[in-house]
Amino acid sequence: MFTRYGLSGGGFLGFEAASALLLYAAKLATFGQAGALTSSVVTRGPVIGIALMAGPFFVRGTVRRLNPRRYASLIDVVLVAATAGMFIALVAR
Repeated sequence: MFTRYGLSGGGFLGFEAASALLLYAAKLATFGQAGALTSSVVTRGPVIGIALMAGPFFVRGTVRRLNPRRYASLIDVVLVAATAGMFIALVAR
């Protein structure tokens, strides 16, 4: 969605990270109000969050070296791989 509005490279990564942070904050509030946050979820959440936040810092140099067309193609490949993973997980149930 963000690439459709012309975001690429660092701008895309930053906006994606900021929107993910807001989304996770909303989820935390919603699930907390519903009483669905177990101690297991609360302890695993920060570990996953740190990994999600650290990722862009590690790939920043690579992203800066890519031209916009190659970057867009890379994002498309990542999204297709994520979608395939979700379908495989669904079928494996």
